[in-house]
Amino acid sequence: MADAGKLIHGRWLVEDWRKPALENGALYERAGRVVEIGSFDALRARHPEAATLGHPDHVVIPGFVNAHSHGRGFTTYQMGQPDEPLEMRIIEMATRPEWGAPSDRATVKSTYDPYRDTLYACLKQLAAGITSTLHSHIYFGGPVDTYARLTREVLRGYRDSGMRCAFALGVRDRYSFTFMDDGEFVRLLPEALRRESGIAPVKCDMGFDDFYALMQELAREYPDITFQLGPWNPVWCSDSLLQRIAEASAHDGWRIHTHLSETRYQAGYARKAYGRSWVRHLNDLGMLTERFSGAHGIWVDDADLELMRRSGAQVVHNPSSNLRLGSGVAPLRAFLDRGIPVAFGLDSLSMNDDEDMFQDLRLGQVVQNRPGVDAQPLTAATMFSIATAGGAVVTGIEGTGSLAPGNLADVVLVSMTDVAGGHASQPFADLMLRRAKAAHVKTVIIGGKVVREDGRFVGHDAEGLRAELIASMAPATAAPSPVVGKLKQVVRDILKSYDV
Repeated sequence: MADAGKLIHGRWLVEDWRKPALENGALYERAGRVVEIGSFDALRARHPEAATLGHPDHVVIPGFVNAHSHGRGFTTYQMGQPDEPLEMRIIEMATRPEWGAPSDRATVKSTYDPYRDTLYACLKQLAAGITSTLHSHIYFGGPVDTYARLTREVLRGYRDSGMRCAFALGVRDRYSFTFMDDGEFVRLLPEALRRESGIAPVKCDMGFDDFYALMQELAREYPDITFQLGPWNPVWCSDSLLQRIAEASAHDGWRIHTHLSETRYQAGYARKAYGRSWVRHLNDLGMLTERFSGAHGIWVDDADLELMRRSGAQVVHNPSSNLRLGSGVAPLRAFLDRGIPVAFGLDSLSMNDDEDMFQDLRLGQVVQNRPGVDAQPLTAATMFSIATAGGAVVTGIEGTGSLAPGNLADVVLVSMTDVAGGHASQPFADLMLRRAKAAHVKTVIIGGKVVREDGRFVGHDAEGLRAELIASMAPATAAPSPVVGKLKQVVRDILKSYDV
């Protein structure tokens, strides 16, 4: 039988957050794409054979795009890692297996299951109305074969979840502990600390050629996933590696995704090592183009903003992560005022560890408020746009970010009654930004396929998966070795020389 398509309708329909919402609107979907948009009655008359989905109480919106994530279902806080500055978290990564350390040199033997953890991360995002994500994958070190095997488990989790994924394959080639060569760092340690077990640099066995071959191989194996070049963070990448990545992007058209000027110490390192900012340095290496996106972008100046504007580079705003790790508040208004494309990401560090995009967008707006009776907040349409259309640019997944005819039918239905909680006369978009929660999401559709209906997953047992993860991860969440605390204190003292 031929596909008669679906009519998806609600009290309001948002084609694109930059346009007015359509009251009593509907869209007609067929073969996974939006065919047309109009009033429900008119489309019902034109497509009488189509199945109907929705309710007069519902709001029909484009699926959110989480443009910077690490795909963690069991959060770092749940794994025993406190919210602390990034440079302290690196020490955890160097010594604990669930944070990336090779298990044969770690103090805790982990039962971490990357497939189940990733799948659960996807289900949490889907429940919040997120239909596409950009996964920033970490390579901390070790053999290429081990990295490839574990990466395939992560990719399998994304594939089986049904959500769309752009995947920035990670690579680095220097600095296990802090902003200096590993040998120099170890020599700086007190003699007693050097003798402690677990203090050894993590060897980066994967050079650029191995990395690039692996990425091309994975792209062939997982054609539904969009791959990107993922230098983990410029601090942990040599100039020669960054140049090879820039050349591959220019020659073969791959997008690049990385962390950019996330902390004051990273900014200070660039100025001390290169005499210029990270934005300027990456631009000089040929990396800053319209194919580049950088997460965070907190420690940038006016000259950096102008370079980013001219290059076409994008920035991903991560307000909860920035606040939780004490990194700072990114200049979101300055990015927008300059015309720099902005997307929105949860960084697997959303405010309540629950991937609630509505909540983090609300936080992202209010922290940008200026004092004074004449100050105006960023509009609700602006915030929702960066979490949809803005994210579509960064992921490079064509047809996402809006429900324009011809685009992919990635649709979210939200209960307007639950959002309002009673009578509300505020403008529609403002009401959504101020009050909506992930719990108000009723139905999620990806490419015309219903993956969550009336608050329940289709084909997945999220609670059962969560219980399995809690049981399996318990041995991996034991307290770290005392050596971790000692190393962190040494790193704190070193970082003071990079403070800006």
